[in-house]
Amino acid sequence: MQLPEPSKKRLIRLSRIIQELQTEMLTSTHLQKLTGWTSTTIRKDLSYILNAQNIRQFRQVKPIQGKSNGYKRTDLIEAIQTALFPAKNTQSEKCCLIGLGTFGKALIESCLLDDSSFAITAGFDASLNRVETLNAPFPLYALSHLEGIIEAERIRYAILSADIDNASEAADRLIKSGIKGIVNYSSTILPSSKYTKAENLSLSISLQNLAC
Repeated sequence: MQLPEPSKKRLIRLSRIIQELQTEMLTSTHLQKLTGWTSTTIRKDLSYILNAQNIRQFRQVKPIQGKSNGYKRTDLIEAIQTALFPAKNTQSEKCCLIGLGTFGKALIESCLLDDSSFAITAGFDASLNRVETLNAPFPLYALSHLEGIIEAERIRYAILSADIDNASEAADRLIKSGIKGIVNYSSTILPSSKYTKAENLSLSISLQNLAC
């Protein structure tokens, strides 16, 4: 049984939420209040990784016991992480940021990836002035050096900021460089391919979805 993409995304978010909790035992009702998802949806998502018949699909995930008073928080985190990220690495996954304008600078200053398993290790921009003057906790390069740095640093993920002028061209270069996933904040919708996934994020579209 393949894990449905919506369930995968919910489990990733659920893992992040419960890591910040202090409560040791969690019920589906408690998780419903924290996430806004129905308890039925939560139990169904968890069944993919807790059901013994699905263990082999997810590389021998150790089942945990759902008790009448709930799930043990630490075991639940371990089960989700093992199911979704079986080849867990103690080192952070390397990312690069494309576009160092106003939006890109805000991403740098926000430190959004702190306390995560990802780290931005390189930034790129077509403007040499930005590359030379912007302060960042990682090296900045001209966009012309993109392929060489990605290969040398073994960068696997990329973030396209809303400042990038030609997102499609940048995405093509990233894909050819072997990038595994792209988080896209630009106005261009990027399709996922066989080897590279794309997450298209847009504040205006999200607000429109809420308003519908």
